[in-house]
Amino acid sequence: LGRSAPHLVDPELLALTDEEFAAREAEFLSQAQAAGTRVGAARQRHQTILAARETLKTCARLQSLPGLVEYHAVDVTSPERVEQIIKSVVQRLGPVDLVVHGAGVQHSKRLPRRKLAELQQTIDTKLLGLRNLYTALRRHCPVGRPMHFHLLTSAFSVLGNDGQHDYGAANEAMNRLAAAMAGGGDTWTALGWLGWDRIGMTRGSEYALLQEERGLHGITAEEGKELFISTISGAPPPTVTVLLGPGERR
Repeated sequence: LGRSAPHLVDPELLALTDEEFAAREAEFLSQAQAAGTRVGAARQRHQTILAARETLKTCARLQSLPGLVEYHAVDVTSPERVEQIIKSVVQRLGPVDLVVHGAGVQHSKRLPRRKLAELQQTIDTKLLGLRNLYTALRRHCPVGRPMHFHLLTSAFSVLGNDGQHDYGAANEAMNRLAAAMAGGGDTWTALGWLGWDRIGMTRGSEYALLQEERGLHGITAEEGKELFISTISGAPPPTVTVLLGPGERR
């Protein structure tokens, strides 16, 4: 489940190579501004298209592997939509064994400039989204059947990151929620990630610059795969793990 909706993006933009799409960024922003769109809104639209392209490529890679992969464009803060999807999945495919909850949005800015709606959206995506998933799964999966809930949080939320007060608070709430829920029948784990190397939220060039300036370690896809598998396959896995490299410790 994800909020990115590739089917709503111009197919021509989805078909471009990464190099072609990057080369058209300045043109895209200029055209949007010429049409009366504000710079911030134009950049947000560009990021939305970039996320849709990433989603499409990820799904294509997963669908080339053995097994069945489905992607649904769903707002996890909507209890009705989450209920519909979970009910459909359980009816068609059977009970759920593992939930990986990594939904998140963030608006990095100084606290006095933070809008209430932005704060609510940031917290709702993580915490209300998790509650909606948990409620729907417990309603439609057999009573007494254990599930593994794995929450993706952030190492920087533990340390405190510039302009991400609400994002950090929501991640820390999930770490503590995992610790509180562990031992209640289901397995709960939380993994506080370092910044990714131009993947997901850190796909923008400003993150690469920040990473270089501060001597931080960007997690590659291959490293992420190994870390994820080693974390959830422990017996029993640690409840809360926070990743730190030398730069982050410094």
